[in-house]
Amino acid sequence: MRKEEAQTEQGRQERGVVVEVLPRLMFRVRLDEGALVTASISPSLRRVIVRLIAGSEVLVTRTHRDPHRASIVQLAASKKP
Repeated sequence: MRKEEAQTEQGRQERGVVVEVLPRLMFRVRLDEGALVTASISPSLRRVIVRLIAGSEVLVTRTHRDPHRASIVQLAASKKP
């Protein structure tokens, strides 16, 4: 039962694109489904030097508590044909 709670607490990972860089390491990200969320960098990603600019493709985790907030967990591989 604890594993199920941990999975729901973490939220689900979704792909998106950084639309705007905000102050204090915050980013506005448009998800593939069309939703616009405010995202911060996850603590594990802060340990690595990462440069996020508008247009960067990222993976974010949204929680069920606040669907308008997210955490950027990694850079996504770009979709080039």
